Amino acid sequence: MGNIQVLQLGEKNWEEIYTVPDLLELFYMDSIEEPLEKLYDLVFLDRTPTDEEAAYLHKVTRAYTLFVTKRFEMTAGAARLYQSKKGKQIAEEEIQDFLLHESRNFFSSPYGEKFEMQIGRAVQQECRDRRKSS
Repeated sequence: MGNIQVLQLGEKNWEEIYTVPDLLELFYMDSIEEPLEKLYDLVFLDRTPTDEEAAYLHKVTRAYTLFVTKRFEMTAGAARLYQSKKGKQIAEEEIQDFLLHESRNFFSSPYGEKFEMQIGRAVQQECRDRRKSS
């Protein structure tokens, strides 16, 4: 499993304020001026995004992974993002604990992705033999 990719939009980089565990890879941005290229496992908004930023964030934020602080205001574009991604408010006093303990529940994969189990030929043959004998 890879590191959990975290996007933080705000006026101050949380790596300067909080202890960020090695499990997290924090991408701090004070503004978003062009479309982002990858999905993030967690997105924290420590300020209100512009309508253009909200549109960019909509494409890289997974449902139930958007968290906003008290600095976030419900403008039209921000409200659409918040509602469609099932955003949740997080209190400042909860951020450190969330980063250290809760963030590990937002693993980078599989996020509902299908994966194929590799079963050895001997195991496959044993399963076939059992079906025939029953």
